Amino acid sequence: MLICDLHCDLPSRVADGVKIKSNNAHWAEDKLKEGNTYVQVFASFIDKLSFDNPFERADFLIRSFLDEIKNTNISVVTKYFQLEENIKRGINSAILSIEGGEALLGRLENLEYFYNFGIRFLTLTWNNRNQLGSSSASSEENLPLSEFGKAVIKEMNRLKMTPDVSHLSEKGFWDVSQLSTMPFCATHSNSKALCNHKRNLTDEQFCAIKKANGLVGIAFVPEFLEENSEKANVISIVKHIEHFMALGGEDAICLGGDLDGTDKLPCGIENVGDVLKIADELGRINYSDDLIKKIMGENVRNYLKLVL
Repeated sequence: MLICDLHCDLPSRVADGVKIKSNNAHWAEDKLKEGNTYVQVFASFIDKLSFDNPFERADFLIRSFLDEIKNTNISVVTKYFQLEENIKRGINSAILSIEGGEALLGRLENLEYFYNFGIRFLTLTWNNRNQLGSSSASSEENLPLSEFGKAVIKEMNRLKMTPDVSHLSEKGFWDVSQLSTMPFCATHSNSKALCNHKRNLTDEQFCAIKKANGLVGIAFVPEFLEENSEKANVISIVKHIEHFMALGGEDAICLGGDLDGTDKLPCGIENVGDVLKIADELGRINYSDDLIKKIMGENVRNYLKLVL
């Protein structure tokens, strides 16, 4: 089976010395299940509160990750034809992203620098306001994109880089919806109707992403799955999938686990090797094999054909 996921924070751990081939983190090459082909978007997370120069931090994270991934059988791809070649040959693929637009330092030319470095997704904000806009983390600061943020979206359109609206304020979300000619995505967000967390999406937001031919990656973060996070399990993940399915989201749902970006995971998910339990649960509730394959990977494959 093709298994694709839009968000993993492993690069920060790699920069601290963790090996990609084998480790105690959530994601490692030796945790991947044989007989499947994996496509993973790896995010270089920028915590501006911990580092004085977000551009230099992003540059360091990307270089560290690219250097370490050479010790694996995983292939970094920047073009769709590379991805297809890997899938046909059963080679696992990595795609690079940056989480936090502060990495640009307010300079539009830095976007092209990172694009040329292989970055294909940009999560516009994290849990704080930056030069592009404000975050969903602050209910008192639901601001639209700044003028610089709007210019970034237009430049991303030109470069063919994908905007990620996870973490972004609701007003910022609607600016992206209006300005992006790329099919934008929410790489790791769930349904606010099921779990009223500030990081989740309203039904209206999900439908806007679907209308734009975008994708929503279902996150495994317990607080995004259940209002009582201790109850979160594999069934909780599937419930969010089912809710978006009821909104006509058959082609717009995928996985965006946030592995290595969260301290806790739902019961039944310990690492990347456990994501097949989601497919098992979908099968148990009579999802067809074709639909399971879409959610587990084929939707991402089709999406990447549009954006790479």
